[in-house]
Amino acid sequence: MEPDYDRIFTSIKRMVSRNIRKERTVGLALSSFDSQVGAFWVDGGNYITLNRNVVEAMDANQRNLQEKKALVTVLLMHEYIHSLGFGSEIAARDLTAKIIEREMGRESLEYSIAESGPWNVFPFLSEYRGRISERIDIVNRFGSRDTDYIG
Repeated sequence: MEPDYDRIFTSIKRMVSRNIRKERTVGLALSSFDSQVGAFWVDGGNYITLNRNVVEAMDANQRNLQEKKALVTVLLMHEYIHSLGFGSEIAARDLTAKIIEREMGRESLEYSIAESGPWNVFPFLSEYRGRISERIDIVNRFGSRDTDYIG
């Protein structure tokens, strides 16, 4: 079962906005690439691309939906922070961990993932060999919960 990306991102936007008073609209794309990369955002782009292989690796290792949601939350928040102008990896990592600590607490799985890194919390991610594809799928319902009007 896939996490509700729209719901997760709506929560991410609220948390980030409360903490740094910045927000923007971005879309979500899913693709399959090397599992050493969880997601990426291209500078100047409008889409965060989430690695489908990372989500599949969670399924292949019998991880529950809550663990998948925690991983997706950290990956998407990190890339969303990049999209807000924090280009440095270190700055994006630190800010992601700081926001998650404030909003969810140090005891949350999300904080562990943000602080230690997804591949340290879930070591099997780096070993997963899913298919590599140039196909990109756009998630249609993403960030729609906070959109009043689409013209």
